[in-house]
Amino acid sequence: MCQGQGLRPEVLSVYIGEGENRYSILDIGNMTLADLSKAVTSLKFDTQHRIVASRILETIKNRIRFLEDVGLGYLTMNRRTATLSGGEAQRIRLASQIGSGLTGVLYVLDEPSIGLHQRDNDRLIASLEKLRDLDNTLVVVEHDEEAIRRADFLIDMGPGAGEKGGRIVAAGTPAEVIGNPNSLTGRYLSGELTVPVPAQRRQPVDGWLKLLGASGHNLKNVNLEIPLGLLTVVTGVSGSGKSSLITQTLYPKMAELIHKAQKNFSAVSED
Repeated sequence: MCQGQGLRPEVLSVYIGEGENRYSILDIGNMTLADLSKAVTSLKFDTQHRIVASRILETIKNRIRFLEDVGLGYLTMNRRTATLSGGEAQRIRLASQIGSGLTGVLYVLDEPSIGLHQRDNDRLIASLEKLRDLDNTLVVVEHDEEAIRRADFLIDMGPGAGEKGGRIVAAGTPAEVIGNPNSLTGRYLSGELTVPVPAQRRQPVDGWLKLLGASGHNLKNVNLEIPLGLLTVVTGVSGSGKSSLITQTLYPKMAELIHKAQKNFSAVSED
């Protein structure tokens, strides 16, 4: 019997390494990518086995490094793809492309920064620059300011939306687009136009929605209070638990309580 581990005893009886550095497939599956990198480095082989293992281990190390470079070192090896956030899944695909070492490829990306925290966005842009530096061409549809400023060449569409759009109003380096008076994007980049910030914020008057003891995935027994009748934004770096807390815990729990939907949510306290 697998005893809830999903693996047969025969499989679990196979190990790689020796002593403190001996690992089963279950041990490896429970490791984060950062821990796996250390474990792979710690493996020792005799001369004969090293000849066979060295190329395999080097490939594994490279793959892990590409994933760590895009900020995914915290992911565990047994993490199901269905539980990945959009930012995580996107960066895994980017890491795969970087790791492929392909050159002369045209990549067309539609808003790759969407949903990313600024820290993760910096890593994403660095990954795109790595693909470019491999002699590839990248064409990216973007609204993110940092991505726009770090582009080698900009094409600004407009001047408006729908029937008022459909034209190229500016093209060139970021500095050239900023200096083009016909570019609405350039006017925002230069600071001539800005997005107004509300001087006052609404105060909660309709009570609070409370979620107690959320512990799915990487959540640490979280207690959440959301003011009713207001706009609440949940933010944080990619992988910090936003989707686990809101879309995989709060929403299913509310659906189960209100509509008697099938219970399919991450662990919460029943208090």
